Amino acid sequence: MAAAAATAAGAVNAPPANAPVIAPLVRLGASPSATTISRHAGALTALDPDEWTLPRDSPVVDAFPFLQWSIAPSGGPALVAMSELQGICITACSFDMDDHSLARALRGANLIESGLSAAACSAVLHELHDARLLDYTFKGEGDFLEALACSTLVQRSALTCQLGWLETYEPFDRPGAAAVPAVPAVAGRRGQPATPAVPAVPAAPPTPGPAALRFLRLTSWAAARTVTARRRLQRAGIAFAWLAA
Repeated sequence: MAAAAATAAGAVNAPPANAPVIAPLVRLGASPSATTISRHAGALTALDPDEWTLPRDSPVVDAFPFLQWSIAPSGGPALVAMSELQGICITACSFDMDDHSLARALRGANLIESGLSAAACSAVLHELHDARLLDYTFKGEGDFLEALACSTLVQRSALTCQLGWLETYEPFDRPGAAAVPAVPAVAGRRGQPATPAVPAVPAAPPTPGPAALRFLRLTSWAAARTVTARRRLQRAGIAFAWLAA
């Protein structure tokens, strides 16, 4: 899961340096569809550049301009790497390690073969919208964290990770496949057409994941939130700044 670190462009509505954002005093109520994520069809894997989409006028796009958004000039939705938007949502989340079922799941799930689902991230974005935090344009994750900490409108329970929020991706190490023998042709009988031969399929060896990312396979979600693991991630040059939240 390689979330790219991006340099934020100048944000018109960003709070001054070292000044926390004070959220408005009224929640917005029902969240719009503009904060509902959709994803492309296909297998889930943190090793592929899977993209999530939001409407081009979504407040999420304006709130987080430091993400690597892709928006066609001719129109269409806003696209962003799955891992980048997950990073924002993970930053906003809290993890109740006193919930034994959740703690067990976090210890058993690793960073490269699992992540927050699109539905879970949509729920997080809905809450940020209702708490008026998407009214602002943030220069970076630091500004966002200060605003989140100062907000009196956020329902913290809505940002607590739930057991069903994690989803499983494809395995980091792809298993091999056994050889499939050839099937001979069968002549037609009693007016039935002949069945053509099927060639043999050779065995496929296992395909290990990239060696440079294997440490993510060995890092559980629970361990990733420790200082030692975060330093290991930083030394590896992977932009997982959201783990510091």
